[in-house]
Amino acid sequence: MRIAEFYERDKEYIKAAQNYKKALEVNPNNLGAILFFAMENNKNGKYEASLKYFQKLVFLNVKNGQVFFNIGLLLHKRFCRVYEAINEYKKAISLGFNVKDIHFFLKNAYLQIGDFENGCREEEILDIFSHKKIDKLWDGSDLNGKTVLLRSDKGIGDLFMWFRYARDFKKQGARVVVQAREGLIPLLSQCGYIDKLAPKSVRCKGFDFQIPVSKAQYLLNRSVESLYTEIPYMYADAELIKYWSKKLSEDKSFKVGICWDPCSSYVSALTGESVKNTRALPLCYFEPLSRINGVSLYSLQRDNGTEQIKKASEDFKIHVFDEDFDKAHGSFSDTAAVMKHLDLVITVDTSVAHLAGALGVPVWVILPFYPAWRWFLKRPDTPWYPTMRLFRKDSPNDWESVMSRVYYELAKIVDMD
Repeated sequence: MRIAEFYERDKEYIKAAQNYKKALEVNPNNLGAILFFAMENNKNGKYEASLKYFQKLVFLNVKNGQVFFNIGLLLHKRFCRVYEAINEYKKAISLGFNVKDIHFFLKNAYLQIGDFENGCREEEILDIFSHKKIDKLWDGSDLNGKTVLLRSDKGIGDLFMWFRYARDFKKQGARVVVQAREGLIPLLSQCGYIDKLAPKSVRCKGFDFQIPVSKAQYLLNRSVESLYTEIPYMYADAELIKYWSKKLSEDKSFKVGICWDPCSSYVSALTGESVKNTRALPLCYFEPLSRINGVSLYSLQRDNGTEQIKKASEDFKIHVFDEDFDKAHGSFSDTAAVMKHLDLVITVDTSVAHLAGALGVPVWVILPFYPAWRWFLKRPDTPWYPTMRLFRKDSPNDWESVMSRVYYELAKIVDMD
């Protein structure tokens, strides 16, 4: 056993595994060996084996918060067994494992099952860990006659999603100021309920309350039943709608806009490491859609992932817009106008999905096996966007089955059209 520990300490994991295996042959309940194989299998993507080893530690009456946290994390992130994961997280906290990470995942788990009350409470705990203090944070008080600043502090998709509440604040009598990326201001300026738009580079003053978009749901603490909102709440520029009408009117096919890659990897907020984006879908899975008689595909993909178009087969017909698209008129401005002339948008979980939903155009979203909390569990629809339909992966590595369903449903619609 000591030899195995020495090899593990020196990061010679193959030799360590060999010696830990011998230790288990002598004593199947060797705690050190079981823990080693639990961690190693997890690291190497053998999640079922990892879960069994962690659960064996519990069976052997190991009362360690880290063990329960790891069980919860596996159930949550790898098997999407969210209710069970919540119970494991709570056990870990009861054993003193009261760290920031566990409250982050517990928050997401509660939100994913629609338990906003507990999810918001976990967000408050996370703020305590982070020592965050936001100046003039809205406290839920009356907004009539007050100036409220809705500040974009997350990604573009988050801004599009939470932008719905700007109109609610306006209806409550507030003067609404929105701070966002400068490139988005032309698109956001189409929303008549916004009193003032400011780029993120400018420091806003003179507001009574502010609401970072990342805090909108927690501050409002709405139930799932109350999420339905008036659609659309975002709008495309009227002149651009006319311009793209002329461009697209000659195509009499069933026009489908597609987007496949939010980005192939991202930096984890928890670890700082590069993580593969499970939402990204290789473009080749869209090729069968292009062969449906009467369908035209249009790329709504910008920057990340566009290099895949050049590698696509010659039989893969996909319309591509020029380099000025979404640049000359502002970010997403052309995309929004084009969407108004498409029969359908099919996209992975990215800002394009939220924009389509906010515009009220028909959109199908292809979700990974473990989706973001906002898509909840198992639902084929979503209370956020009434024109949206969700297609979920059946297993972590199976894109074929979900795209087969998309193909079948699209072919059925086109055949009826």
